[in-house]
Amino acid sequence: MLSRAVTAAAGLAAVLLMLLAVHWWYGAALARRMFGYARLIPGQLLAVSLLAAATLAFSVRPHTTTWQWGALALAHLFWTILGWCAALAFAWRLQARRAVR
Repeated sequence: MLSRAVTAAAGLAAVLLMLLAVHWWYGAALARRMFGYARLIPGQLLAVSLLAAATLAFSVRPHTTTWQWGALALAHLFWTILGWCAALAFAWRLQARRAVR
């Protein structure tokens, strides 16, 4: 049980480090621009935070059932696929705007 909690906490810490790395790597101006574009990045970060928090909560509970872990795994999968689709849609829209100019 403790190893699952440590793994979930490490995953949440990794996401937070990536958030800080965007600001450091790309600079403040580009990071603000990325976070303001279509609310995709803040929405993704919110979803990641909620999924990581749920994983951490399940890992420290003494009796988490298999169906609860399965539902959480499906939520992770759904978020991943939906995130890819949203990123592709925004990229295609941006390419279409550039082609018109």
